[in-house]
Amino acid sequence: MKNNWIYILLCLLGFVFLGLMILTAVNWFLVSSTSLDTNFVQKGSQLLQGICVFLLPAVLTAKFVSDTPLKYLRLQKSNAKCVILTIVFALFAIPAIDLFTQLNAKMHLPQFMHVIDEWMRQMEEQLEEVTEQMLSVSTVGGLLVNIFIVGMVAAICEEILFRGLILRMLESKFGMHLAVWLSAIIFSAIHVQFFGFLPRMLLGAGFGYMAVWSGSLWLPVIAHFINNTTGIIGFYLIHNKLIITDLDYNNMPINPIFSVACIVISIASLILMKKVNNVS
Repeated sequence: MKNNWIYILLCLLGFVFLGLMILTAVNWFLVSSTSLDTNFVQKGSQLLQGICVFLLPAVLTAKFVSDTPLKYLRLQKSNAKCVILTIVFALFAIPAIDLFTQLNAKMHLPQFMHVIDEWMRQMEEQLEEVTEQMLSVSTVGGLLVNIFIVGMVAAICEEILFRGLILRMLESKFGMHLAVWLSAIIFSAIHVQFFGFLPRMLLGAGFGYMAVWSGSLWLPVIAHFINNTTGIIGFYLIHNKLIITDLDYNNMPINPIFSVACIVISIASLILMKKVNNVS
């Protein structure tokens, strides 16, 4: 019964529901407190969401369905070679993902679905505004807080849920490859950013193969942290005019050769990781 994927899913949904109730109650308190800064409320809500909706439901479900929850979630050590390959993957995946981000942003639904297309773009713009408002800081201390919440905590919580529990659950039903891609689709969809769906799904698939082929969830956590933190630092530098650029991100020139090279290197690092761990 414990290995039944439906049982695991029901346990997870139950804990997520409880987490959402706690998050809603705390958010109501934070919002109703007029003495609190808006930016503080946003970051507090982001931190609680990661813990209450992602981390705790995954950990509690793992304890319910396995006698060895840490092993079930792949929270095990890895080796130095795999850590180096993870860093290589994360760094070269950034320009590769930027290419797919631009391509995704330029996609349009058919004309008869233009109303939905416009609604999705409005949702995307609103989410971008909220994210930019939360990341807009002018001090090194504020930058470190953003790195902690959006870089480190988000990476740990999301990976434990999506590449830890959900991937393991789907593997038992659909096999490794389909499970990796299904978990990546769920991971991307949960962010509700329609025009960033493709790059986030591809990145999630990379994290999934990394977890399966290395046997350690800490590697995708590291890669996820590098990806998030690079964006946070880049935004900080541009926002505070430490880097001056007048380029529109969605219309930045693309070097096809460089982009393809980054994609090849990212994929090669995953294949090497598989060979290092003697995975058939």
